[in-house]
Amino acid sequence: MASFLYEVSFWLVINLFLTAAVIGLVLIRYSMQRSSVRAENVRKGPDFSEEMMLFERLVEQGEKPKAVLEAFKRCFRKVVDTVGIDPRFLTPREVLESGKLPKPLEQALSEIYRIYEPVRFGLRHPSDDEIEVCRISLAKLAELADRNA
Repeated sequence: MASFLYEVSFWLVINLFLTAAVIGLVLIRYSMQRSSVRAENVRKGPDFSEEMMLFERLVEQGEKPKAVLEAFKRCFRKVVDTVGIDPRFLTPREVLESGKLPKPLEQALSEIYRIYEPVRFGLRHPSDDEIEVCRISLAKLAELADRNA
């Protein structure tokens, strides 16, 4: 009678169990790292100084549409990541109207989105008044983030 150590099916089953164990451990480690990063972001709050500097630099260079587009995209991503919403299957309008964002953040982002939408989808150039509204809303976002930090 042959030993089971020489059976191909025995080693195939062992390899399948080991592969499943390694994949499981990698997924567990990945999920633990991902949740710990989110917990840090929630504790410290977002910092919008980089977005404000980028906005001002683009406005000074005369690229007002790009300034509005980049400022909204970056601020929206930071707020959504901080709050813990997964926006992959939602439009920014749906996220803003969902009620999941804190009211002050929602209001500041809505002001920027009101200008972002025609610039992004209508290929409009924002006026000086609209740029000033964006500047004020970015300052509100920074103030709210400093207050929550």
